[in-house]
Amino acid sequence: MSLIEINSLKQKFSSILKNIFGPSLAITITFHMKRTLNEEPTSVLLENPRTYYEGLQELFGEKGAQHIIFLIEDELLRKNVISTSRNLLMLFLENNKEKLDEIWRELIKSNAL
Repeated sequence: MSLIEINSLKQKFSSILKNIFGPSLAITITFHMKRTLNEEPTSVLLENPRTYYEGLQELFGEKGAQHIIFLIEDELLRKNVISTSRNLLMLFLENNKEKLDEIWRELIKSNAL
């Protein structure tokens, strides 16, 4: 992905988190994910989705991390970024960068914010 695409994804993914949790909690989650991962969360999301999930798991426990991924998938469906459930959790657990990249590219192209 180009730097422009990565910045767009960062902005749109942040917007998804804000839609789910509200601005304050989304900023707090991003802050703690950055501390947990020792890296920009969007970079980890792209390069190693499993590690991103494990960061969520460290912060929120297994059930909490699963629930957050389900909420992200619901938001992607609601915004018509994906048309059917793609079992996002399994894609994270399998570290399936290819299929997740397809979803992230659709998010970047979408008008959803």
